[in-house]
Amino acid sequence: MKIDFKHLKRQFRLMSIAQKIILIGCVGAIIFAFSPWFELTSGFGIIEETEKINGFSRFSIFGIISISFALASLFLLSREMISKRKDFLNFANNYLLMFFSLEAIFALFIAIFVFQSYFRDFSSQFRFGIFLSFISHLAIFLAAYFSFLEEKKDIARDDFKKMSQNENIDINKDQLSLGE
Repeated sequence: MKIDFKHLKRQFRLMSIAQKIILIGCVGAIIFAFSPWFELTSGFGIIEETEKINGFSRFSIFGIISISFALASLFLLSREMISKRKDFLNFANNYLLMFFSLEAIFALFIAIFVFQSYFRDFSSQFRFGIFLSFISHLAIFLAAYFSFLEEKKDIARDDFKKMSQNENIDINKDQLSLGE
């Protein structure tokens, strides 16, 4: 199977800014789930062991949640790009994207508190992976939210145009009925 990079580049250019941010956020969340989230140092004096914990090391549920919601968001984005449909199971894509990203952010907050309470007796520190995962899911949420606001503006503008056209038609009908 040969990959046509020119076609992919053209498709990327056709994406809106919100879709690009969602795509980059999804890919970032998947990558950052495997980067170090927490560093644990144990031992005394000369012999110290350092263990770097990512999303799948000790409490793998947090990495699974982060990746699954990023993959679900990526699925919705690809479905929107391929079929140009703005809904899935009668829910708007933006609603689902915001829900998935908020659930992942909530799970990452819980992960921070679990790591702090579980490893409080050891010398430990948070690493960049959990914060970058958080930022990726936050970017997905914000892009979906601003895209949702743009869609609401477009719908309101279209409704206003339809109402103004219908009022002109109604006025003309009233004028015709008065003339009879």
